[in-house]
Amino acid sequence: LINLGLGIEAIQLSIFIALTVGIVMLSFPLAGLMCRKKFGPVRFSIWTAFWLVIATIVSFIVIAIIQSVSYEIPISEMLSELLIAGFIFAGVLIAGLLPFEIILFANSFWRKRFEAVFGLKTDPVPIERVQMDDQPETYAE
Repeated sequence: LINLGLGIEAIQLSIFIALTVGIVMLSFPLAGLMCRKKFGPVRFSIWTAFWLVIATIVSFIVIAIIQSVSYEIPISEMLSELLIAGFIFAGVLIAGLLPFEIILFANSFWRKRFEAVFGLKTDPVPIERVQMDDQPETYAE
């Protein structure tokens, strides 16, 4: 990327994106494994959040170890900052994934694909439909 004239910022952004994608791609299968016997949307979301936090903290610790060796900074000095940054980053990932998880469980199209990928059998999330008294009942499914 440096030879393309994009600079060190492009490399840092690429590493950050790869780390983020890796964390998300690791947390979903692990959450699926934990929910194999007893599945529920809330249970899956909680396990996903748990694995997002664990994967983020582990990734940040690995980065801190590399940085402490490179710059000769004791890792104990960076530990509190590392944990705070890890929890904030995991919180942002959880908040970003939550709308997609809601769509995943509420929409039959995406739910079927989810079941196929993870080998799980999910129950549709009941959605209450509001009907106006003056209008006929129509559904666009």
